[in-house]
Amino acid sequence: MPGGFEIKPTKLRGVDSNGMICSQKELGLPNAPPKEKGIYVLPADKIVGSEFQF
Repeated sequence: MPGGFEIKPTKLRGVDSNGMICSQKELGLPNAPPKEKGIYVLPADKIVGSEFQF
């Protein structure tokens, strides 16, 4: 993640958490819409770990 933040398994309020939901801006994606808020849902055919072209 930008700024050196690492997403890793942890517990939040006593509940296991294995990730987080991020906006395009939080992920530092180039050309991320500056005013668009919320999550970006990747296409269903996207393979985990494959390169993402924004």
